[in-house]
Amino acid sequence: MVKKLRHRAGIGRDNGDAYLESIKNDQAKMAELIRNERRIELCFEGFRFWDLRRWKSNLTETAKGMNISGTRYTPMEVDKRSFSEYMYYGPIPYSEVLKYDELKQNQGW
Repeated sequence: MVKKLRHRAGIGRDNGDAYLESIKNDQAKMAELIRNERRIELCFEGFRFWDLRRWKSNLTETAKGMNISGTRYTPMEVDKRSFSEYMYYGPIPYSEVLKYDELKQNQGW
């Protein structure tokens, strides 16, 4: 799949894809490549937050932005995020908990 995406983008059409060939036997590097490809391909599709949750990535990393004034810019912190372990699983809607006696709310919610 990664090869098809990269080929569509024109990467590796003429001379092969040396980077892809160099990491094909390294599980960690391949996972990193796939995660980066998902980040790029699906950037405006609303998957990123859920991907980060599923991969248990660092969700407490400070959100950064830039203050732009004319031709100058200054990097700045936008939001200090707080993410606890229990937040990997969202709350079960209360209406569902009421319907089913055996259904227990996810821990922390």
